[in-house]
Amino acid sequence: MLKAWRDFIVEVDPDILTGYNILNFDIPYLFDRADKLGVKEFPKMCRIVDIPTKIKKSTFSSKAYGTRETNQINILNTNTIDTRLISYYF
Repeated sequence: MLKAWRDFIVEVDPDILTGYNILNFDIPYLFDRADKLGVKEFPKMCRIVDIPTKIKKSTFSSKAYGTRETNQINILNTNTIDTRLISYYF
């Protein structure tokens, strides 16, 4: 199922990938499951197949918003928008 989802993302080649809390839960969960199940090609989901997608932890801190930890996902040529993070500001 994980490989089929990855194949779908590669085939559709979306310009935008969006969802609620996808950066801090959904995508990291899928990557962890794929790793535990040995689906080695799962991280390769961008237009350039040889470049794996990586998850990087980042921290944002300000007096107004406090400290927020989140993940950055680098799916090449795809913008990832987490609507949960947008809700912090509105």
